[in-house]
Amino acid sequence: MSEFASISTRSSALFNQPLVASLQQSLRTNQSEYKAYRAKVNLKITEQRNETTGEKELRFEISRSDDFEFLFAEVLNNDKYQKLSREHDLTVDFEAFPRAIIQKLLSKNIATDDSGEAGNMGPHSFADGKPTEIKLVLDADKRVCSFELFSKTPISKGRIFALKMSAVRGDQLTAHLLTICSSQMKKLEHLRHLTSEHNELSEKFDKTRRELDELRHLEEKNKQDLDRIEELESELELVKEERQNLVILAEEKDELMEEIRQETEDARKQVEEMTEELQIMDTIIREEQDQSDRLRKEKEALRRENSELRKENCELLKDVEKSKHVVKKYLNNKCGDGSQQSVDMRKLKELEADLKEKDGLVLTLTETIATLRKELEDERKKCKEIEENAEQFRKANVEMNEKLQLYRNNRTSTLINGSNYMSPLLNGSAVPNNLTPSSVLRGTPAYKAVFPSSSSLNNTPLGGYANVMRSTTPGVFNQTSPYGNQLVPTTPTVLRNTTNLTNDTTTSTTTPILMNSTTTTPTNPANRFGTLQPTVTFNT
Repeated sequence: MSEFASISTRSSALFNQPLVASLQQSLRTNQSEYKAYRAKVNLKITEQRNETTGEKELRFEISRSDDFEFLFAEVLNNDKYQKLSREHDLTVDFEAFPRAIIQKLLSKNIATDDSGEAGNMGPHSFADGKPTEIKLVLDADKRVCSFELFSKTPISKGRIFALKMSAVRGDQLTAHLLTICSSQMKKLEHLRHLTSEHNELSEKFDKTRRELDELRHLEEKNKQDLDRIEELESELELVKEERQNLVILAEEKDELMEEIRQETEDARKQVEEMTEELQIMDTIIREEQDQSDRLRKEKEALRRENSELRKENCELLKDVEKSKHVVKKYLNNKCGDGSQQSVDMRKLKELEADLKEKDGLVLTLTETIATLRKELEDERKKCKEIEENAEQFRKANVEMNEKLQLYRNNRTSTLINGSNYMSPLLNGSAVPNNLTPSSVLRGTPAYKAVFPSSSSLNNTPLGGYANVMRSTTPGVFNQTSPYGNQLVPTTPTVLRNTTNLTNDTTTSTTTPILMNSTTTTPTNPANRFGTLQPTVTFNT
C-alpha cells in the first residue's frame, strides 16, 4: 500500500472503458479448481509521475459496478515493464506500450452499456486489429488478481502478457467508494428528475390519450355522419332516377297504349279483309268444284262417244271385209261391165279413205281423253290445295278472332289495374304458315303462300288463274284486271284441242271448244272460268 501512496495526484486518464472479460476465481477448498464466468469490468489506465523520482508511471485499475469491493490496481514503471517485456517477448518500448495495447487490443473488448451502444473509447481508441480476449484470475482470498490479455485466431490462442494486480484497500478504496457514491447520487438525482418528468409526461400522456380518444370518437362519429350523408345522397339520386324513370315509363306506356289501339284497329281491318278474302276463296273453291264436275261429265261423255266410235269402227271394218270379199269375188267371176267396176272401185277407195279417217279420229280421241284425264287430275290437285289454303284461312280467322277477344278482355283489365300487358298480336305467338303478327298488323301480304308475287304466280296452286286476281287489301294482290276480283282463265290448258269429228253418214264435224269468259263480261261468278260446250257444224 506504500507503493500506491507515492502516486502523484497529477495524472491523466488514457483509457477508462468497460470491458468484457472472463473471470476465474479459485475455490477455497481446492486451489486447483476455479469458478469461471463472464463479467463486465471497468479498466482504467492513467499516466502519472512519481513524486520522488519524477519517473513516468502507468497505473492499471480494475473495478466492477456490481461489486464495490472489487478494486485491483498496479503501477507499472520502466523497470517493471522491462521485466514484463522480457517475460512475454514484447516488441514495443515503455513509451509506446499504452497506446499499442489501447488501440490494437483493448478496443476489441469494449462492452456496450445498458442502451446497447458502445461506450466512450477515448481519444486513443479505434476499432481495428486482431480479436483479443481478457482473462481475470482471482485467488481464493480475493487479494491478487491476474490481468491476462490473449490474442485469438481461428485455430490458436496465445497470451500476450499477464499483469498481477493487488487489491486496493484503505483510503484509496474509500475514495473509490466515495466516487461511486457520488456517481450513484448523481444517477439517483438524475433518475428522480427523470421520474418527475415521467410523471408529468404520464399525466400529459393520459390527458392527451383522453383527448385522442375523444377525437377518435368524434372522428368515428364524423365518419358515420359522412357515410350517412353519402347514403342519403345516393338514395336521393336513386329517388330522382326512379322518378325520372317513372315519368319515362308513363310516357312510354301512353305511347304503347296508343300504338296498341292503332294496332288493334289495323288488326280489326285485317280480320275484316281476311274474312272477305275467305269468302272469295270459298267462291273460288265452289267454282273449281263445279268445273271439276263439268270436266268429269265431259270425260264420261267422251268415253261414251269413244265407245260408240269403236263400235262404228268395228262395223266399218266388217263392211270393209265384206267389200273386199265382194270385190275379190267380183274379180274372180269377171262379171259386170266396166262402168259398174269403176263405180265399185270408187266406192272401195272412198271406203278405204273413210276407214283411214276413222282410224285417225280414234287416235285423236284417245289422245284427247288422255289429255283431259291429266287435266282433270291437275284440277283435282288444285282444288285440294285451294281447300287446304281455305282451311288455313279459316283457322287463322278463328285464331285472330279469339286473340282479339282475349286482347279486348285483357285491355279492359289492364286499364283497370294499370298493369303492363303485351298484346297477343305482338308477342310472336304461333300463327299458321306465314301468317305472322307483323304481316297482320303492318299490312304485309298475309296470304303470301297462297297468292305470291307476279314472278312466281305460274307456280302457285291456282296456276294461271291467279295472274289476274286483285284483292281489296292493299299489298296482297298487285295485279290488275278489268273484271275486279274475277278469275280469267289464261293458261294454255284451258283452250282445248279442237278436233273435227266427221261422220261418214252425216258428213258432220263436231268441234269441242271452251267458251272463254273473256269474250263477254260475266255477270254470274259461276261462269268466270267458262264452260265446255260442243259446237256442231254440218257440211253440205
